[in-house]
Amino acid sequence: PPSAAVLAVPVMRWCASRVTARPRFRRHSSRPIAVLVTDLLLPGVSLGDMSQTNGLLTAVLVAAVLGLLNAVLKPLLILLTLPVTVVTLGLFLLVINAVIVLIAARLIPGFTVESFWWALGFSLLLSFITSVLSSFDGGSRREEM
Repeated sequence: PPSAAVLAVPVMRWCASRVTARPRFRRHSSRPIAVLVTDLLLPGVSLGDMSQTNGLLTAVLVAAVLGLLNAVLKPLLILLTLPVTVVTLGLFLLVINAVIVLIAARLIPGFTVESFWWALGFSLLLSFITSVLSSFDGGSRREEM
C-alpha cells in the first residue's frame, strides 16, 4: 500500500493551488455581494433596513460569519451525520447548509430568516450567485491549473 507521504503530496498541491488562486480582496468580495443579491431575491430573508448602511454592514458580517461557520462547524456536522449523509446520497448536506444559515441568523442581529425552507433556499441561491460572480473573475483560476 502507498505510504502517507505519497498520498499527502497531491493533497498539498491542491491546497496550495486554492490559496494562491486569486488575490484576497477579489476572492472575499464576491460573498457579501452574493448575500445582498440573495436578500433582494428572497422575501423570507432580511438583512434589515437597506436605506442605511446597516444592511451593507450586516451583509459583510453575514458573509464573514457564514465563512467561519463553514470552516469550523460544518466539518464537525458532516462527521457527526455521516451515516445519514451516505444513506441520502449526500442530500443531507443541504440540510446542514440550511442549519448553518439558521445559526448565522441567530448570531447576527438584523439578519432574519423566517423558516428552515427559506434558509435552504438562501443557501442554494447564495452558492449559485457566488459561483456566477466568481465566473466573472476572468478565469485566473483556470489559467494556473
